[in-house]
Amino acid sequence: MSWLIPILLMNPLAGAAVLSFGRNLKESTVSKLVSVVIFFQWLLVLALSAMWFMSGAKAVERLFFPVYSHGEFEFNLYYLIDHLSIAGLITISTIFLLVTRFSRYYLHRDVGYQRYFAILLLFLAGLTILMIAGNIDFLFAGWELLGVSSFLLIGFYHHRLSAIRNSLFVFGVYRLTDIGLILGAWLKIGRAHV
Repeated sequence: MSWLIPILLMNPLAGAAVLSFGRNLKESTVSKLVSVVIFFQWLLVLALSAMWFMSGAKAVERLFFPVYSHGEFEFNLYYLIDHLSIAGLITISTIFLLVTRFSRYYLHRDVGYQRYFAILLLFLAGLTILMIAGNIDFLFAGWELLGVSSFLLIGFYHHRLSAIRNSLFVFGVYRLTDIGLILGAWLKIGRAHV
């Protein structure tokens, strides 16, 4: 089951990278790529869910990636698979199947078609990290990715003044919630040491 987690995270990130660095891909190519990435994500979530249920449906917390270590200090990213993360992953992967299907037709022949789907896949990666984060560091990384991609999605039509205003408002709200998230983590750690 642990081998699925990196694939689950790298799938939308790889799709976003291909769309971001690919030069003027045809709309049909972008549509097929995004459909494959989203459908593969949905299959990965179903496979992870099935493996988790077959293994006894108990919470699994493991080291995902060691970031930094010096002496006694360690900065590691942990993932947590439990009933809430499984329910969240199934929900977001199913919703993204519907969103991409709708967006493919709604944005047909739009100038920013490729850019929209690159940002949407970043949004999916941020949500996936939020669902499986096992510590505050990993949660914060997913939250920041979600915040940046929300800002970019809301300001997608950057030639409209209302889109720019709304995206800047959302950016400010995310910065305020960052303070709340850090304060909550600090209070939690402070109580744990008392």
